[in-house]
Amino acid sequence: MGYVTYTELTEWFTPDESQATVEKMIDWASSIVDSETGTRFESTSRTDTFIADGHTKTFYLEKTPVISVDSVTIIDDDGDTETSTVKYFMSRSGKVVIEDTASEGYRVQISYAYGDTDNLSLAKLATIYLTRLGLEMMKRGGGVFPEESLRIGDIEYRVSKDSELRKVVMDVNDILNRLRKMRVYTPNRSDRYDSVRWF
Repeated sequence: MGYVTYTELTEWFTPDESQATVEKMIDWASSIVDSETGTRFESTSRTDTFIADGHTKTFYLEKTPVISVDSVTIIDDDGDTETSTVKYFMSRSGKVVIEDTASEGYRVQISYAYGDTDNLSLAKLATIYLTRLGLEMMKRGGGVFPEESLRIGDIEYRVSKDSELRKVVMDVNDILNRLRKMRVYTPNRSDRYDSVRWF
């Protein structure tokens, strides 16, 4: 789902295309924001599964920043779970440390929510600009929808002859650069824990 609704977008400009086409373009623009910044700006749930080796207590989640860990479950060979007895530390950068090691071959399942919700308003603005650019490229391309793999540099090249659209690309680049600089949640072994207690 996109970062803005059709109604929110029409407060910025009035598209000529149908609502269905515009909503599809909003989804496309939101995916460009995600891929260009390497994060998601809404709370999204996910479960990562790790195979225990019998001595590791530290696990690094796939997606960051982590908003919350909903559960840590250890599943044994028979499929039985030990959810209630698992205690853990967590950090926003995706580092989770469990109190006791899980036996070799057991699965450690960590369910969590991730997303940079603090910067959602900037992600919305970038989505609005990118939707406008995408609709314009579609018009110029004879109604062909922009490909999913398109990058900002490609967009800039395609609208290079239009000074007004070039300015929109520059604005988008500025917003995306700010969002990239704010993304500091990368897992590393010297990470400090946000928590001061076992959960």
